[in-house]
Amino acid sequence: MVYWLILLAVAAVAAFALMLSVRLLTVVRKLQEQVRNLQSTQDETRAASTPVSFSTSLGQAERKAAETQVQFKGGSQSDKYSYIASMAGQGLDSTAIAATLQMSVVEVEQLLSLARLRHGGKRQQL
Repeated sequence: MVYWLILLAVAAVAAFALMLSVRLLTVVRKLQEQVRNLQSTQDETRAASTPVSFSTSLGQAERKAAETQVQFKGGSQSDKYSYIASMAGQGLDSTAIAATLQMSVVEVEQLLSLARLRHGGKRQQL
């Protein structure tokens, strides 16, 4: 009788271990698939993004600033503020803009927030 109880307990532990191993394999496969998806997304992002040189970025910012000053007929906007809007429109983040224009990151983020509010919260229009 004790022999059968021990045998039943061992069988239950073995079945439980088998279920855990199957579950572990399923989770590992899903994680591997997600890693592959992330790597392909990262590769696509790297391939799609072309590095922008400082002179190209600044030149585009200056052109955009000249265009925006024509659009803002009533007021004069500082060149740095126009550069911020233009550079954000090119996809640069606040840290890169701050380093380029020698401004604090906090100031750039505040100006970007104000610009988004002005344009109705649409980041693409910056």
